[in-house]
Amino acid sequence: MKKLINLKHYTNLSNTLSTGKDSKGMVLIVVLALLATLTIVGTTAVITTTTDNKISNNYKSSIQAYYAAEGGAKYGVEKFRQKLKTVLNPSSSDLNGITAPTINGFNFDEFTVSKVGVGNTTAIATGNFTGLTALKQKYEIISKAKGTNNNSSTAKIVQSVEDNLIPLFQFGIFYQDDLEMVPGPDMTFSGGKIHSNNDIYVGSNNTLSLDSQITSAGNIYYRRKDDGSVPSGTVRIKDGAGNYQPMKKDGKILDSESTDWTSKATSRWNENVKSKDMGITELKIPLPESSESIEVIKKGDTLKPEDSTESEELLNGRFYWKAGLRIVDGVFYDRSGNVIDITNGGTVTSPLATNTIYDAREGKNITVKTIDLQALGANTLAMNALNDPPKGILYISESGSSKAIRLSNGSSLPSGGLTVASENPVYIKGDYNLDNKPAAVAGDAVTILSNAWDDAKSNGPLGNRVANNTTVKSVFMTGHVATHGTQYSGGVENLLRFLEKWSGKTFSYSGSLISLWQSKKATGNWIYGSPIYEAPTRNWSYGIDFSNLPPGTPVVRLVQKVCWQQSLANP
Repeated sequence: MKKLINLKHYTNLSNTLSTGKDSKGMVLIVVLALLATLTIVGTTAVITTTTDNKISNNYKSSIQAYYAAEGGAKYGVEKFRQKLKTVLNPSSSDLNGITAPTINGFNFDEFTVSKVGVGNTTAIATGNFTGLTALKQKYEIISKAKGTNNNSSTAKIVQSVEDNLIPLFQFGIFYQDDLEMVPGPDMTFSGGKIHSNNDIYVGSNNTLSLDSQITSAGNIYYRRKDDGSVPSGTVRIKDGAGNYQPMKKDGKILDSESTDWTSKATSRWNENVKSKDMGITELKIPLPESSESIEVIKKGDTLKPEDSTESEELLNGRFYWKAGLRIVDGVFYDRSGNVIDITNGGTVTSPLATNTIYDAREGKNITVKTIDLQALGANTLAMNALNDPPKGILYISESGSSKAIRLSNGSSLPSGGLTVASENPVYIKGDYNLDNKPAAVAGDAVTILSNAWDDAKSNGPLGNRVANNTTVKSVFMTGHVATHGTQYSGGVENLLRFLEKWSGKTFSYSGSLISLWQSKKATGNWIYGSPIYEAPTRNWSYGIDFSNLPPGTPVVRLVQKVCWQQSLANP
C-alpha cells in the first residue's frame, strides 16, 4: 500500500524554499555586524597598543632622565672630592667651578654644588670611620636632567655629602704608603685605629697582637712584602667583643687573597678589619695637587708671612707658618720673622748647642743642633714667642748636608704642650714627656737615643752602646725608607729608629705613629744587628687625648655621601 504524502510538511518546505532571498540578506547583515565588531576590536587593540607604547616610551624616557640625573650627581661628587684634595675651605667660586657633565640626549637645567649650614665638630655617625671626631660640613649637589629633541622627560637628584676634617692624631698608626709590621720579638699595639692609604702587610716571628681597628685603602696581606714569605709566628687581632682572633686558623690564612675575604673578615673580626673591598678610601692632608705630604715639614719661602707667595693650602699646612718660634740655622725668629736675641745681649745662656755624633745606620758623622728643652722653657723671650697663638709650636732647621736636630732634657715639657717640627732628621735623647702633656715631633726621620746614650761612644762597637729602659710619650710624624726588592723597610716596629743594643731593655712608647712620606735626608737602609742596633722589648700603645691634642695637629679629609632624594617629572 502506498505511503500517503503529508501535505502539511510539503507546504512548510515550500514556504521555506520560497524565502531564499531573505536568508541571504540575513547572512549579509550578520557578516557586516561581525566585521564591524572586528573593526572595533582591532581599532581598540591599535589604540591600546599605541597607548601602551606611549606609556612605555614615557616610562623609558623618565628612567633615562633619572639615570642621567643620577650620573650627573655622581659626577658632581667625584669632582667635589677632587676639588677638596687641593682646597682646605672651598669658596663659592670653587664650588661654582664644578659644572655639569656632558651626556648625549640630555641637558642639565640645574646643576649646583653648595654649602649647607655651618660646620660643627662632632663624631662621625655613619660609614667606615664611625666614632672619629671631625669638623663636619654638609654640602648639597643638585642634578636636574632634561631630555632633548622629542624626549621632554626630566629627573632631579639631590645628593647630600659630608666633608669631614679629621684630626690626624686620632689614629694610633697611620701610613701614606704601604704599612708593614713584621716584628721579631713579641709585640702588642693597643688602642687607636690603624690605617694605611695603601696596602698593609703583617706577620711575626713570634706573636704580634693588635688591639685596634684596622683599615686599608688597599689590600691586607698576611706575609712579608720584601720576599713574600709567611713568617712562622702568630698575628692576632681583636674582634668586636674584645677577643683575639688569628689571621691563620686551622692552617688557612685569611687575608685579601682569600676566597670570600669580605664576608669572612667581617664575620671573624666583626668589622674591625676592613680593606678597599669594604669601601675604605684614602684619607689625605689637604695640599696643592702637585705637593707631597712631606711639604708640611719644609721651610716656607720667606721669613715674613706677608712676603710669601705660597698657596693658602701650604700656608695652612706647613708647621713653619704655624710656629710662634722658629730657629733657622741657629737664629731665633718670632712668627712675624723678626729676630729674637734670646741671650738678652749675652746675659742669658742659649738653649742651643752643636754636637757631632756617629749614626751607624747612616754610616757617617752627623752634626746635630741640640736643644735643651728645660733651658728653652726657662727662657722668657723664647717662651713669649712660642706662646703666640696658636701657642706651643717650634720649628727648627739647619741648612747643609748631614745636619740634624736633637731634643734633650725633655722629660717635662711646657704646660700647654709642645710640637717640634723640622725638615731635618730628629733625635730624641732620653725620657721624653713623662707627664704626658700634648706633644708631637715631626721630622724627616726620628731616632730614639736611650737615657744611657753617650756621644763619645757613638762610633764604637755596638757592645759599647748599651741602652737602658726609656719612656717616650709623643706623637711622631716621620719618614721611612721604603721596602725595595728584598730590602725590608724595617716596618712600623722600626719607624722610630734605634742605634743601641736594646736587648733585655724596654722601650715604653705611648702616642701616635704617623708616616706620610719617605725620608729625603736620613736614607740609610734598615739593617738589624751589629753594628747598628738590637731590638728592645716594645711596650707600645696609643696615648693621645682627643680633648687635648698637640699644638698644630693636622687634619685628613673624608668625603662621604650620606643621603639622596629623587623626583621624576614631565613638564
